Amino acid sequence: LVEHDDGLQADGSVVSQLQALRELAPRLQFARQLFNEAATAYNQAVHEFPTRWLAALFRFDSAGTL
Repeated sequence: LVEHDDGLQADGSVVSQLQALRELAPRLQFARQLFNEAATAYNQAVHEFPTRWLAALFRFDSAGTL
């Protein structure tokens, strides 16, 4: 909505904030990818043989992904 409002497009602070949001999107995608890979590695480790017993003892559950 902000991008379609001409009055806000003239405001320099709004334009700079929109630019910051556009630059942030790829960084967030990369962070999500790293988190999901770490969660997958954790979930695999929790289900392996020796870790499975410790996971049950300490009530470690599977991690979710984003």
